[in-house]
Amino acid sequence: MIVVNNARVLVVAVLSSLLLACGGSSDSDKKSESNVSPSPSVDIFIGESSAAKLSFDDFDAPILDAQSELELENTIRNFDYFRHVWGITERGEEDYAERPWGAYHRCVDEVYHTQTFEPVADGYYKYDAQELDLSRCMHFYYDTVDSIELIENDVRSTSFLVVKAYNDSGAAVDFSAMSLNAAVVLFDTVAELHYLLKSKYVTHRSTEKDYALGGTVVETWDSDQSFMISSHDDENKPCTVKNGSEGAFSNCAIYELDVENDKSVYSDDSFPETNDVTFELSKAHFNDVVGEKDAEFFSSGTVDFQFNGWVGQLMYHEGASPTYTANNGEQEYEGCINYDNYEGDPENDCYSNL
Repeated sequence: MIVVNNARVLVVAVLSSLLLACGGSSDSDKKSESNVSPSPSVDIFIGESSAAKLSFDDFDAPILDAQSELELENTIRNFDYFRHVWGITERGEEDYAERPWGAYHRCVDEVYHTQTFEPVADGYYKYDAQELDLSRCMHFYYDTVDSIELIENDVRSTSFLVVKAYNDSGAAVDFSAMSLNAAVVLFDTVAELHYLLKSKYVTHRSTEKDYALGGTVVETWDSDQSFMISSHDDENKPCTVKNGSEGAFSNCAIYELDVENDKSVYSDDSFPETNDVTFELSKAHFNDVVGEKDAEFFSSGTVDFQFNGWVGQLMYHEGASPTYTANNGEQEYEGCINYDNYEGDPENDCYSNL
């Protein structure tokens, strides 16, 4: 269903861009480290935000859809956070006007940037956006699709972001009254960033008509998508990102759970009515990964991951493709992630070196 993919684009465009705009370490890291105290728990100013109350327990899916080895391979290859965050940031800086659904992305940005950061405690600043209504933005997307008509939609997003940053001299950065867009730009220039994001993205109901199959398909889609970045051991503590020519991304955990209920009714009696509920779970714990800013992948460190029923570990290597091993309780699987310039060339296929 196109709306499902579109919602995933929205989450990536708005939420993951916050993380992906954060770089690695610099030559001044040693200087800043001497001025930076350990990050305390930020639960003292969590407040009543529904997003801020997300915890590890919220990412235990009651049903985990089975994935084949090929599906696992595709999931890992397309999980953006496994690719070097700075490379992704650069690829994501294209002009929205040149992209499909450009007006849709601009609309989403405009809604999010109506909120600003405010100081809380101990040098931290928070961005607390409650129940932002993104429903009107969906119409820009449907304007690009010839055969689908949007009948009804209610799309809302709640986000809670906490940051504490230091510049090259070790001085704290002031985010007061900054828009989200301004803060994201600044994230890429600070020497060290302590970072916590909890976001709950909810589509209460979307209904559309698709006229492309020789008849009419009326599809109703309900989705609940939750996303969180925190430290490994405490959902109320931030992870640490360092900027510069070489980077570190340590003690960071990324959690994502998509629960989708998709119902389709066909005008052609040869197609029965369908009603599918699916769960997609992603967990990734980054263990002291480091790498050069312009590289596509980190050069060292590991990531412990879970994708639905598969659990495993991804390993970064100096000058080589990342490799991984995974287990679903019944079988073992090993694989790798090719560089972007692979382009199907067997000589560049990382699997040939496994």
